[in-house]
Amino acid sequence: MLINSRPPLNELILSGIPMSEETFLECLSYTPALTKLTAWGIRFSDTTLGFLTIKDATIKTSAALCPRLKFLDLGLNSHFSPSAMKELIISRSQDSVQVAETVTTRELLRTVYCSSFMMESVLSDPAIAKCVNEGLECLQLECE
Repeated sequence: MLINSRPPLNELILSGIPMSEETFLECLSYTPALTKLTAWGIRFSDTTLGFLTIKDATIKTSAALCPRLKFLDLGLNSHFSPSAMKELIISRSQDSVQVAETVTTRELLRTVYCSSFMMESVLSDPAIAKCVNEGLECLQLECE
């Protein structure tokens, strides 16, 4: 279904869907045009953020998932580290996109939702503060 989506899927919202992290990542591999991703209820780890992080090696091969992603909300059920979130944000920052713009189609990450614990750690990083000054919104998720 995701492979044959016409026009290509650009927004995906999942809430309470019983799915493993591995299945979720496989689904994302079929959605290269995705710009908005909201997924609640899946236990994400650093693995998911690693696949969404654009590394130097993946810039040339377009191996990173969702290179056009602008909005990310992975809910409160996740177990990824602040360092993995920082790497993801920095890899999709203004400086990184400018370096790679001739290699592959990429977009700046514009909005990230984080838990309050994650937010405190992420925003304390000077590189993330620079991203925020350049327009990144880091918004805090609220527990219901």
